[in-house]
Amino acid sequence: MFREKRRSIILSEQGFHSNGTEQGDREQAAGFCYAWEKISRLAGIDAFILHRHAYHQYEGGLNLGLWRRKADSVVTPDTERPIYDYFKAAGTPTQAEAFRFALPIISVEKRGDVMGRE
Repeated sequence: MFREKRRSIILSEQGFHSNGTEQGDREQAAGFCYAWEKISRLAGIDAFILHRHAYHQYEGGLNLGLWRRKADSVVTPDTERPIYDYFKAAGTPTQAEAFRFALPIISVEKRGDVMGRE
């Protein structure tokens, strides 16, 4: 609040890196799930925008996308990464089931624990 008026909060250019290993891909997807769960329960957040939908050749070594890029391109999408499926499930009736894999990775027992309550 500022002067008794709610401000618009937009979380833009959010990204989750993977080191390219299977474990790194799972941690990246779990990080997205955690952020989505947390942000979707906070009043006042108007948008949560991912930084990249595909890897970018000049992103300083970060792998932030939902897709790998074609080897001979700067950013042309090639193959989906595990995070893609969780991005698709976010905000849908399948979200709870899809996100369940992330709980042990983010060290919580149930979804309500993300916010420290049931």
